[in-house]
Amino acid sequence: MAKDKAFEAMYKQIRLNRTYLRKQKRIDERNRKVWLYGRASEGVCPYCGEQMNWCGTCQMWSSSCCKEYGTCQCS
Repeated sequence: MAKDKAFEAMYKQIRLNRTYLRKQKRIDERNRKVWLYGRASEGVCPYCGEQMNWCGTCQMWSSSCCKEYGTCQCS
């Protein structure tokens, strides 16, 4: 690193800002991604708001997070 303390502090601040922007970009890309069975936001339970499970047999989202049995056809 440089021997100038002011330059070193500025360099560290730039590094932290770039790291934050890179992480935020990853989060935004993950939220925009279309998953195999639709967007991840489609699998949110309308009763409790948690993520539902995908039932491969029925090909639909199953709300087994707040129900004793799932809400799909085969449960």
